[in-house]
Amino acid sequence: MSCHQSGNGMVIPGTPIAIDFWNVILKPQAKVFFLTHCHSDHLEGLTSTWRQPIYTTSFNAHWLAKKRKIALATFIIVEAGTSVEVPLDLTGQNKALVTAIDANHVPGAVMFLLQGYFGTILYTGDFRYYPEMPLQPGLNNLQAGDVDVLYLDNTYCHPIYNFPSRDDASLIILNIIKCHPKHRIKLGCRNLGREELYLFLGVQMDELVLVPPAVLLSLQLLRAPEYFTTDPAQSRIHLVPLAQVTSHRKATSAGIPNIRPSASVHQP
Repeated sequence: MSCHQSGNGMVIPGTPIAIDFWNVILKPQAKVFFLTHCHSDHLEGLTSTWRQPIYTTSFNAHWLAKKRKIALATFIIVEAGTSVEVPLDLTGQNKALVTAIDANHVPGAVMFLLQGYFGTILYTGDFRYYPEMPLQPGLNNLQAGDVDVLYLDNTYCHPIYNFPSRDDASLIILNIIKCHPKHRIKLGCRNLGREELYLFLGVQMDELVLVPPAVLLSLQLLRAPEYFTTDPAQSRIHLVPLAQVTSHRKATSAGIPNIRPSASVHQP
């Protein structure tokens, strides 16, 4: 097996398959398009003018339809744990069996297992490994040596990075909030990611969480809006742009799974 860094997108050599890659002028051989997830560094070049079919999850399709005004008819849905046969040329003679696998990253994020004339390729995109991941459909039937080429996200693949699990990190943050019942809490957020944490905090604290409109969209797509508000007067737990927290120097900071501090506690 050969192993390569997946980066933010590429065209698979020797194939027309493009994953998270949208610059068809630079790579005109790209004809069949896949999207792993909706972080902006994987969407460069993908705009409302895009017309070619994109294989991705339902969440990604609806998120892009709202955020980038790409027609829903553009997307061919492949949910995590399912497979689809994809034609690779106009004749339909060359096909690939493609399986989407939950990447444990942000909502809608998947890895792709591709099987065809090129062999078997696993493209992880951005993912977060956990011990049960190999048991997922698409991975659970693989044996040693089955994958010919692995495109791997290795962003934090070094022993110096020792992050707590998502569950442990969520409990740490919950405990900080419970220890400050009269304080205003600010959690740094991006437009996509950590939705499970926000819902966990809302449920456990039985409080409304203030979210920016862009984050509310993701939560609505996940059908989890009842613990969230866009009215600051209704909440003391506020999701704010990450830079607003990391640039704050006087507040007490608490690290959550990120290199930079991304939470702060403020006096009422």
